[in-house]
Amino acid sequence: MDSAPVEMRVLLRLGGIAGLRASEITGLKWGDVDLDGGALTVVNGKGGKTRRVLLSASLITDLRALGSHAAEVPVIGRTPEAARGRLRTLCRQVGVPYLGLHALRHTAGTRLVRAGFQLQDVAEHLGHSDVQTARTYGKWADDRLKDHMRGS
Repeated sequence: MDSAPVEMRVLLRLGGIAGLRASEITGLKWGDVDLDGGALTVVNGKGGKTRRVLLSASLITDLRALGSHAAEVPVIGRTPEAARGRLRTLCRQVGVPYLGLHALRHTAGTRLVRAGFQLQDVAEHLGHSDVQTARTYGKWADDRLKDHMRGS
């Protein structure tokens, strides 16, 4: 990923680490980003909700590399369809299957569960209104438990 252009890395990390939806990625403005505080604010997310999302060190580095912009300027901009098209093109260029932009969000949730975070934390990070939605990302834990019990 580090060889991708910085704007693509930001798009990938906003989806795959921050767990933003396509519309949240393209709607994010520089005024919603607090690099010093290590967080961003999703304004008007799903259901019109606002939430605060913590940023990874790699995402902060890439956002800084994009340079500072006026508060009203979009970080990525364009439309969700354009963002999907850019991801599709990148996947084709590097020879990996395109699974959709939403798959990055699933990656973010799965990574958090595998890192040991509680489903409530995952739900809050991803902006789920119900912790049950985050259970999707916890399915791997069931398999791990089954494997452990079979080996005991």
